[in-house]
Amino acid sequence: MSSDSPVAVVTGGGRGIGRGVSRSLAKGGFRVVVGYHAGTAAAEETVAELKELGTEAVAVRGDISQHGVADELVSAAVSNFGRLDGWVNNAGILITKPLLELTEQDAVDSYRVNFLGSLFGVQAAARHFTGIGGGAIVNVNSEAAIRAWPLYGAYSPSKFAQTGLNQVASLELGPLGIRVNSVSPGIVETDLIAEKWATESQLTGTSVDEIRSGVQALTSLGTLSTPDDIGEAVTWLLSDRAKNINGQNLVVNGGGPTLH
Repeated sequence: MSSDSPVAVVTGGGRGIGRGVSRSLAKGGFRVVVGYHAGTAAAEETVAELKELGTEAVAVRGDISQHGVADELVSAAVSNFGRLDGWVNNAGILITKPLLELTEQDAVDSYRVNFLGSLFGVQAAARHFTGIGGGAIVNVNSEAAIRAWPLYGAYSPSKFAQTGLNQVASLELGPLGIRVNSVSPGIVETDLIAEKWATESQLTGTSVDEIRSGVQALTSLGTLSTPDDIGEAVTWLLSDRAKNINGQNLVVNGGGPTLH
């Protein structure tokens, strides 16, 4: 891998959608900083997989919802690879509960990770990109930030906030040569969604298979997205092929519920 190859940071890059994003970036010629908070083994597995794909990668631990951690990820990219060209705000948490059972802590945790983590990431990346003449940022958002779903009383509002951040950041940073876009997945079968469906099944008395079939029935292609589907969209938005795309939200859901 050449020292001229671009470098991207992926927060929450060690598992689920983040691993798919990291893998797609590696296939697209990026070197990758895999940011993670928990799950050291999973993050190291991702790094090993990326190296097998022929790229350079490193895992860096830190809680992105805490101020200063995003700056540490920028420093890790520069110290390990000598540059930083793209940033992906992927880290997030999903709390599945009836609205009346949500606690203050549920709301605070969702807001801190899903919104503040993205805000800190945008700020840290933009400070670096301003000094080098530009760069690209992608926020991994959610279909639930376009139309809210039941049991998402903490998650959906935090993702709506991320939508606002995406729009404001694109307007303010575009003149500086920094593109900011988002990708909104529908349901992607990951361990996070498996946990969500198990909880939803207990709350509604509907089996997990019935829940999955119901989601697929709302998808015009009849399929659920994979982490790599999301990764391909993110990789394109970070690349020069999307050099005139700014402030947009690309929905990747197989033609799902937002069309109904």
